[in-house]
Amino acid sequence: MRCRVNLASPLWKYSGNQAEFEIEGDTVRQVLSRLEEEAPGMKDILTGPLRDAIRIYLNNDDIEMLEKMDTAIKAGDELYISPVLTGG
Repeated sequence: MRCRVNLASPLWKYSGNQAEFEIEGDTVRQVLSRLEEEAPGMKDILTGPLRDAIRIYLNNDDIEMLEKMDTAIKAGDELYISPVLTGG
């Protein structure tokens, strides 16, 4: 299925300043793997030590509350990747 992937602006520097991608995949894992192919700079963000510093949402739902990386993608779905906001 084709999925739209939107990146929060702090991540654009890792994607060649591209904010949005249209990527084919059946699961979140497949979509993110193909995103890494299209934007190699995202690999460190998605699989490296910074992975815990981002959140991935599928249609406004945190994938951690769904089936994580194995969450199925349907036509028209949107993934949103954002850094974790912290403060105090």
